[in-house]
Amino acid sequence: MRRFIIDDENISVDKILDIKELDEGDKIYIVTNSKKKISVRVLENLLVKRIKIKIVTFDIRSKDFADKIIVFLMGKLAYKKGKIYIVSKDKFYDSVINFYNTAVHKKRCKFKRLTLEKEEIPAESKAEISALKVESQIVNTPKEDVINEIKILISGCKNLNDFHSALVKRYGATNGLKLYKKLKDRVAVLYSRAKPLDKPKFTDDKNEQIGQIAQNSKNLNDFHNNLIIKFGEDGKQIYKENKENFKSFFV
Repeated sequence: MRRFIIDDENISVDKILDIKELDEGDKIYIVTNSKKKISVRVLENLLVKRIKIKIVTFDIRSKDFADKIIVFLMGKLAYKKGKIYIVSKDKFYDSVINFYNTAVHKKRCKFKRLTLEKEEIPAESKAEISALKVESQIVNTPKEDVINEIKILISGCKNLNDFHSALVKRYGATNGLKLYKKLKDRVAVLYSRAKPLDKPKFTDDKNEQIGQIAQNSKNLNDFHNNLIIKFGEDGKQIYKENKENFKSFFV
């Protein structure tokens, strides 16, 4: 999951649609004065893309109050997984970003500032986080770090069911399922050539059904109920074995 913190006092939130690579599962934090208005068109487009939105409003008439809130959010989210983008023209954030990247994350560049003028999210980040980008690269000419990550997942699993679960845990329910469908045949060959493995708990078809049920569920409770509707009493066991993998999908 990528997170975008929007400085609505500096860059209108309406411009967030200029980020063409926003993916399902990304989250946007809008920091804005309570008197400002947000376009219904923008909210509608974000909801259609299933982008999570959190709006932080304030009434205090202080020139730098929004900056204080954003710096607070940066500290609060610093240890969450995924990249964090500060969307603002204010160069003040460069020093704050440098502090977090250097002191907290040892120059791993977790934070980055976007101005939305002539700037795109780096291709490396897209490949690492966007499942659709990862999917096309794996099939054609994938980035080296993505190849290595997939190899690690494959080698760390005993069977297709474990591999499916690992993909869901790493890339989320929707993206993990896309990758699983694309890779399962080739990975199955690798596992068949290895030493005898434990018998998979579920068939490939059932794995896909579970992933599809997760996509169509609103939350974990809904996921649990839908599994029982589909698989009967077996759905309870399936839920127990898969809930941790799908938990991040419903955050």
